[in-house]
Amino acid sequence: MCFVVALLLLASTCDGGGRHEGPIDGNPPDDPEPTEPLPTEERPGVLNASSLKFSLSPGREEEQMLEGSTLQGSAAIFFVAPGAGSGITGVEFFLDDPTRKRSPMTRDTRAPFDFAGEEQDGQAILYDTRQLADGDHSVTVVVHYTRFHAEAATASFTVANASVPEPAPIPEPMPVPPAPPGLRTVGAWERLFRTAWEREHVTDFLPRSNSTDSWDFYGLAYGIDANTAMYRATGRTVYLDRALLYVNNLVDTARVSSSLPRSQFKDGFLGWASAQSDPAGQEVPLFESYCWRYVTRLLRVIRETPALYANPAYRSQYERLLAFTEKNIFEKWFRRGAEDFIYRSRTHMAAHWAFIAMDLMLMTEDASARRNYQAVFDDINLGLPNANASLRTQLEPHPRHPDAWFWSDRWGSRERPGQDVAHANGVLAFVIEAHDAGLTWTDDDLRRFAVTLDTVIWPREGTYAEYVDGSGKGDGWFNDGLMKLGRYDIALQRRLEQHRAGQNSQFYANGALNVRLLSAPRGP
Repeated sequence: MCFVVALLLLASTCDGGGRHEGPIDGNPPDDPEPTEPLPTEERPGVLNASSLKFSLSPGREEEQMLEGSTLQGSAAIFFVAPGAGSGITGVEFFLDDPTRKRSPMTRDTRAPFDFAGEEQDGQAILYDTRQLADGDHSVTVVVHYTRFHAEAATASFTVANASVPEPAPIPEPMPVPPAPPGLRTVGAWERLFRTAWEREHVTDFLPRSNSTDSWDFYGLAYGIDANTAMYRATGRTVYLDRALLYVNNLVDTARVSSSLPRSQFKDGFLGWASAQSDPAGQEVPLFESYCWRYVTRLLRVIRETPALYANPAYRSQYERLLAFTEKNIFEKWFRRGAEDFIYRSRTHMAAHWAFIAMDLMLMTEDASARRNYQAVFDDINLGLPNANASLRTQLEPHPRHPDAWFWSDRWGSRERPGQDVAHANGVLAFVIEAHDAGLTWTDDDLRRFAVTLDTVIWPREGTYAEYVDGSGKGDGWFNDGLMKLGRYDIALQRRLEQHRAGQNSQFYANGALNVRLLSAPRGP
């Protein structure tokens, strides 16, 4: 295969107009003076083949150099400006035409510069390389700058699709019905979500997903929930893909317990240690379960969405991640000691395991495992084996608001102030999903929990209780569970639209899902 790298300096005309809108003409640019020096005949530019990249994701994650690569199926091909990239007024792409004898295949005038263009949401359109014959090909870019300078570079690559099966179609987004009158629409919530989505991905969730310290998984839980909820609200697989990226990264960082220097178990299960454990370096069931309840919810979305489950790409990820979860999350901690690590000493910690057991019960193909998951789910909801208590028996009418629920986080206790609101989110995250799956928790239960939030915990704007009896001064952070009650009550959802505490991608995504579920019969 012949690799071609061309670096040219040429005079040209340029246009600061829209993207992919036609030939670059001779109109002078309106752009301001560039802040970086431009290439001149005396100082050649730094543009070369390494500026051409490809990715298998519309979000351009895990980019690789196009030069010397072998492509199969569909890929995003794009130009990354060296340095700050200032002063660029347009980029032309030529396919298999390094001397540019033909017209450019596409033009782009605003970063990111994509060979096949972009969707309205900024995602790259994937180019189907099956349009090309197997063998050697090239993409050439001509980059136009202000002051009428330009540079060119060519990257050569190989197409090898002979053994690639026809890909299954990506499921189309589901139609979103109109929002109930007076409520913010799914689209409006999604626009708010996008203001935080990429920033939180780069600075928070992606690094956490690649961490080998399970403490980082605690915060990653919110990113998995956010992207799963936004997929459920919109049907856009870009959000599903982002959640799956995080989970695949988690699985890839797992190590055999016996290889973890300070593990207290040293067995054959896969897992992670944490510097935040006491003593440091141990394996921590809380950190794993707090995150994995949203992993199983993500997997159940794939299992219960026919178009996803029939798609080989999603089906293969689903089967891999489910097998890992059954063995190296649930079985691991159950075998290490169910009474210590599954039937936990506080309501919210046990609720995480009830959540995981419920989802696995609804997905597994193993009848024996299903009975085990069902038993754990029932034990936590109805009667713990290590305490004379359960989530159901913890609840009692609130002493001052009999239509609301009161409960303590300590098994068998009726003492005030009861459960703290921060951890009540974990209980509600489980109860809401169990209710929606038609298991144990009733409409009346959810109505009472909504009264607890709307009347006891949040009696007026800017005033938040710290405990479920209404005492103390809280921070109003409802994202992880309590705000999901808005999907049953239009008036509560309307209040949440004006809520200012905790506005992040998880808040916006669950706001979108709430209104989606208020608008139409509930899906997965």
